[in-house]
Amino acid sequence: MKALQVHLMLLSLVLLISKPVRAVAVDDVSKAIEPSNIAQGNGDLENLANHGGWVNPEDLMPMPQCIAQQDTSIWLNAMTKCTKKKCINHVGPLICTRHQWLTQLSCLSLEISPDVVRNYLQHCDRSILAKAQLYSWVHDITGRTWLADAGDTNELRYLSPASLLSGYASVDVIQKAPTCLASSLSTASKEPFQHVIASCSFTERSHHIGEEDRPWEYRESSGSMIALDWVTVGYDLTRKYISSGEYFDRKCFCDIFSDDFDQGACSEYNALDLTRQRLWINATCGPSSLPPDWKTSLKTTTFDYIPMETWNWPRCFADMPGHVLDKKDQCVTDACEVDIDGYCDIKRAIDRSCFCNAINYDSCNNSCHIFESRIDYIQWLRGLCGNVNGWHGLPEDWRKLAAPMISDLVPFPWVNRSQGPTRSPQSSSLLKLAGLILLNVTPFLAILLSEHLWRWFSTDAYQSGVSQFIAPLEQDNNITHHKFIIRFSIAAVNTLATFLSIIITQSTPGFQEIPLYQLVLLWCSIPRLSWLASIFTLVKRPEIDTEAISTTIVIEWIYQVFASLTMLQAVQYGSAHGFYIGNMKKLDGYTPAKTMDESLEEVPIRVYTISIGSFIILWVAQWLFWGGFLNLTSTV
Repeated sequence: MKALQVHLMLLSLVLLISKPVRAVAVDDVSKAIEPSNIAQGNGDLENLANHGGWVNPEDLMPMPQCIAQQDTSIWLNAMTKCTKKKCINHVGPLICTRHQWLTQLSCLSLEISPDVVRNYLQHCDRSILAKAQLYSWVHDITGRTWLADAGDTNELRYLSPASLLSGYASVDVIQKAPTCLASSLSTASKEPFQHVIASCSFTERSHHIGEEDRPWEYRESSGSMIALDWVTVGYDLTRKYISSGEYFDRKCFCDIFSDDFDQGACSEYNALDLTRQRLWINATCGPSSLPPDWKTSLKTTTFDYIPMETWNWPRCFADMPGHVLDKKDQCVTDACEVDIDGYCDIKRAIDRSCFCNAINYDSCNNSCHIFESRIDYIQWLRGLCGNVNGWHGLPEDWRKLAAPMISDLVPFPWVNRSQGPTRSPQSSSLLKLAGLILLNVTPFLAILLSEHLWRWFSTDAYQSGVSQFIAPLEQDNNITHHKFIIRFSIAAVNTLATFLSIIITQSTPGFQEIPLYQLVLLWCSIPRLSWLASIFTLVKRPEIDTEAISTTIVIEWIYQVFASLTMLQAVQYGSAHGFYIGNMKKLDGYTPAKTMDESLEEVPIRVYTISIGSFIILWVAQWLFWGGFLNLTSTV
């Protein structure tokens, strides 16, 4: 990576072989910038090995970065004019024992004139740090307090991090730029993108690139001075320090490429490259460098594209058809995920509009249209496609479907399956009401029938007709006959009433497909007035109806065993779907169900324990159960 960073700064200039880098002391580079030093003249030049105004070129400051990145011929010619071969060691006044190429300081002060500097200033003036480095060199050599024109260094007197008006960025962000941008030319300067980056670059502190001990040399073969070393621009010119690395001045770069950003170097390329370019420019130079509508049609994972790792399916995934599942893979593409700095990280993503245009509410059936899976499916569709332009995949009553419906609260699947075009709410309600009345009247009919049968069996005609058959039996068989008649009549009438209700139900249009055993269990759970009827008959004829009471209770126990299956199924269904204990908001408008929940919350556990076997509790529970069942299914 370090070799790549150095290479970026050498794109416009082929340099000589480098040696290991040694940092230049910040005081050596920036001392001339301080106002106190500007008035001191040549400063450190007084400490050089001076031979009558001539110094060794090796002792001069290395070439500044912005000069090394341009055509150095004018700069080197000026230095060559001031470099001569001089005798530095005499034996007597006439004999010279040693000659050396030296540079005359007074000549150099004249040759590095404002006109010479002006040839390089357009490039060096891009970055304030590069300009400060050049000024430090010129001031040390010439003693001038300007570069090309008086006052052109005023901004350099008090350098600070704030002098970089738009801040700086690491050159590593170049890797985030698309190829179409990184290989483009500046319209204004005709410079390659990477050369502009290099001209605006700097390091955390000044580094030597070349032969640090011999920055200059006079080459006799070419008759010219050559540069063997140059120094990078250092952020330490601001008297602050940053972590080691290579950076560039944002303002320097953005000013040169501003015209190209408006035109869009990647406008003729694919949408991903155009998105990468716009994000890179926005993160580097800000939105002011882009057209007002630059966010239009960006290929990002903000909304239009969904990262693969964040994709999720609804609950009813298992029942979704294959063409819907396959559509996800067909809509996969590359998109930009914007990182914390605003640059593009390429991710595999799903095109939201591509997928949504191929799906609607009716694309999936079965469990996708049933209660909680249906609600989850609608919420998934809305979250995924609700804001996609032109998508209308939900039915008009989707708000109703997105909430629990009456049919969802019925715990028996066969109730909903029995719906059909021939079924009406009126017939459903009348049927249930008729069954409720019939099964509640049954105990009265059973006891009345048992009394009439016993009276008939007690007549002389009946006794004479059957006496030959019962003669061998015990003489006290009247009681046995009475018990048999009571039990048989009550059981027969109750059973007949139940099956009569079942036959009526299955003969009603829309109820033909209801399973027989489901109807048996359901009708067994209907609340009956059996005990009330038994109490009335007990008061009226206690010597006869004691058997009726006990028989009725036994039959009631049998009913309760079957009824518990249906009621427990309903309770289990409600518990599984969160209808109880604080979650009854789902059942707003369904009074019997809410009343049962509220009463359960208020009754202490001790009462439950004491009353667990009570018929009264079961009877109340049955009324609540059937009240809710009638209410919910009246419109199913």
